[in-house]
Amino acid sequence: MPNDRLDVSMFSARIETMSLKFGLWLVEQGLVSCDQFCGLVKIQQESLPSPSTVAFRANLMTLRQVSTVQEQIASSQGGDFLEIAGSLGFINGKTAETILQLQSLSATSIESLCVLCGLLSKEQARVLKRHFQQGKNTTQTSGQKVAETETSQSPPANQDKAHPVPEPKFRQRPVIVHQYDVTY
Repeated sequence: MPNDRLDVSMFSARIETMSLKFGLWLVEQGLVSCDQFCGLVKIQQESLPSPSTVAFRANLMTLRQVSTVQEQIASSQGGDFLEIAGSLGFINGKTAETILQLQSLSATSIESLCVLCGLLSKEQARVLKRHFQQGKNTTQTSGQKVAETETSQSPPANQDKAHPVPEPKFRQRPVIVHQYDVTY
């Protein structure tokens, strides 16, 4: 079972990092402004389920345990759910880490938030994500790619035509003014 949790950890970190890297790539491409990206990250963080919800849904804590921790938080006027659950002996460090990892897995991706906020269409987001992933793969094997391009001097004829990057349909990009409000 510990190996499964380790895999979840690695997968969770990869998803979270990839989502943020994709958002930063959109900023670099000029498709999303820095302010819009910050707004998307804020929305993403606010959409996360609480650790108590994750612990209960994942059967890592019982309803009675979650209620006990919530009552403790209410009576002391605050506190961290995971710390209190740990101090009461309901969870250990590995379980707390697993709860945090599961919580981050449930985050809405930057790609989906761009669509929900009207910054990109579904098709644009899909194609841009594919271009981002292809570019990431290109930089990972840059030594091989540089050698290939130096010998061939020309890209394959159908490479750019098969997956063109769509142009945004609007000239002025939407600006996230406050939390979920999008203005043009």
